[in-house]
Amino acid sequence: MEPAVLERRVKVRVVEWDDPEFLAAVNLALEQAAIEASGIDGCAAAEIAQRVLRANGYPAAVVSYSRTVDEVLHQVAHWVVRRSDVA
Repeated sequence: MEPAVLERRVKVRVVEWDDPEFLAAVNLALEQAAIEASGIDGCAAAEIAQRVLRANGYPAAVVSYSRTVDEVLHQVAHWVVRRSDVA
């Protein structure tokens, strides 16, 4: 998938945005989710991204997923990605 399509369908907020290694891992997870999931805006894609992050050195990584009804109709999702569920 092209990055523009990902940006339109998934709005990602990375909590630890100032960690370049974690950002690279998040980008890899997004790419893998786009390949494996039937729709990048679905919950399955978020689960895949979380699994990829955990397998690549972030065992406590969490991907939170949310959508409003309008977002479901427009095939858009919101993810919040963090290294762990401890704030």
